[in-house]
Amino acid sequence: MDALGKFLIEKQRFSFNDFTICNHVAIRRIGESWLLEAPRSETPLEQWTKVLPALDVWLNVENSEIQYVAHLIPTLNWSGGLLGVRFLFQPKDPMNLYADYKEAYEAARTAESKASSKTVSLWPKSLCDYLEREGRLGANFTLKAYILILQKRKRPNRRIPILRWSALLKTRSRD
Repeated sequence: MDALGKFLIEKQRFSFNDFTICNHVAIRRIGESWLLEAPRSETPLEQWTKVLPALDVWLNVENSEIQYVAHLIPTLNWSGGLLGVRFLFQPKDPMNLYADYKEAYEAARTAESKASSKTVSLWPKSLCDYLEREGRLGANFTLKAYILILQKRKRPNRRIPILRWSALLKTRSRD
């Protein structure tokens, strides 16, 4: 339920802790690769896809409920039934994130090299460290929604409940 709340209600409350901890190594590697070589403009988002917080929601929408999801309908010939949406917390502009991170990282390393004490350790030490700083995640990431194609849906090994749009409406009206 916390995940539903983050993705559907309190979108501004994402923190770096919402990235699965086992993905921190991959995020650190993205930052390291950016420091070695500038990413090509078409690839930065691809680097992130496996480590981003995501939520897939499948709704069973009856014909009488189409007005509630009209802005999500994938094609004009869609006539009700299952409708999938993937919510992805992703970089707003990966190239801008890259530039900001690289500038902050290089400024810190330059200042460290000029320091009289060799034990000086300045922020950021890694891309994870950069994103953990208050305001960085909100400034560089946003929540996007993508329509899922029913025919490409992978069948789970166990039955996953499909939410009925009317049930969601009843839940929202109680709040």
